[in-house]
Amino acid sequence: MRADLFGRLAQAVRDGASEEVISLLTQADRKAARERTLEQHDIARQAAAFLKDEKRRAAQAARESGVPGPVARTRARARVETVVKRAQSLRESQAHGRMLDLLDRLGREADQLPVREFRYRVFTLSKEAERAGALVTAEEARAVEGWLARAEQSDGGAEAAVPPGTGAPTVPAARRPAPVLAETAASMRSMLKLIARSGSAVSTLKHGRALADDLHRLHPEDQVQVLMAIEDSTRSKEPLLCSVLALADTASPALYRDLAASLGRQVPAGASEADEHWQAEVLRLQQYFHR
Repeated sequence: MRADLFGRLAQAVRDGASEEVISLLTQADRKAARERTLEQHDIARQAAAFLKDEKRRAAQAARESGVPGPVARTRARARVETVVKRAQSLRESQAHGRMLDLLDRLGREADQLPVREFRYRVFTLSKEAERAGALVTAEEARAVEGWLARAEQSDGGAEAAVPPGTGAPTVPAARRPAPVLAETAASMRSMLKLIARSGSAVSTLKHGRALADDLHRLHPEDQVQVLMAIEDSTRSKEPLLCSVLALADTASPALYRDLAASLGRQVPAGASEADEHWQAEVLRLQQYFHR
């Protein structure tokens, strides 16, 4: 059934059948959001890109129609609104699938996670539930609320005893599996975007320091992997999300300088110049998310 579903989705993309693509992709996100093969992930990405192009083409057609009558304008508007509604429905469906996946993972892994990583996963879960909107059932909403309550009640234990800004614990951390690091990077990426959108200098430093503390609880090599994964989708002309960490985490300038260098970015050598650089990058990041 799963192979047939993705096979039909791939064929619908090839045929340019937008209605069928929307229907099949929605089914895939609801029924087969978990444990996809690399090929199935690729098919889903191609389908999402196809629908995005359809939306762009519809908007372009509306702008270039040049037909003076109100009927033509109404039809163009209706086409755009239809595509927008379908895209919104698709986003909600995808968020719902991610939410279900997070619920499943928390159910299996919560007891093995460090406290702050557990909290980030629960935070991400709540955001995906918000994005899923009306697709969230009453039972699922209660499950999300239950995880939120558990996250609020959890204490930091031994991890919380390390004061903010002091860097890594004295005992070197053990290496973590790649899937755990990928999940950590995804959670931190979401948090960094939220911090950038807030536009508040106080919030940027406060939450940036908290994230940096979490980063330093990892093995040094894992820290580098997480930072690289955070910036994996950052384009060359975009500001680095990790600028927030670099500005807040003044105890580890080399870590972020090396990250920037590996991504082809230049950071001034002097401490004060580097600080000014990261301040400018954070400002650029905030402006980028408020365009």
